[in-house]
Amino acid sequence: GSVWVTNFGDDSVSRIDPTTNRVVGNIAVGDRPSGVAVGAGSVWVTNFGDDSVSRIDPAADRVVGNIAVGDRPSGVAVGAGSVWVADFRDDSVSRINAATDRVVGNIAVGDGPLGVAVGAGSVWVTNADDDSVSRIEP
Repeated sequence: GSVWVTNFGDDSVSRIDPTTNRVVGNIAVGDRPSGVAVGAGSVWVTNFGDDSVSRIDPAADRVVGNIAVGDRPSGVAVGAGSVWVADFRDDSVSRINAATDRVVGNIAVGDGPLGVAVGAGSVWVTNADDDSVSRIEP
């Protein structure tokens, strides 16, 4: 029932009511949040500046966990039983188990992964520095 937007410059996430188009709350997260995804009962935010993912409980409007991931996390997606994080400088994707808030795998992808999406039975990653797309079998 909300739209979530990262605020890179002030280390927060805004919650927007789509009916009124108004900001109804701001939640402090890690350094330089960039990606946001909703799934597994939470809002997941990549923090590009401190190599972490913040997990927000939308019912409480607060961060309930911070998970260390690879270098310069950017995109994030939820699906196929996991949270998937593109780690830009590591040329990899971190796989997070949403039940335990632990990284359970790192998958090598192309150069400079930025975006990640889940669909058609796979995880798809855009790699900015080599103009490619990687396909991961979950």
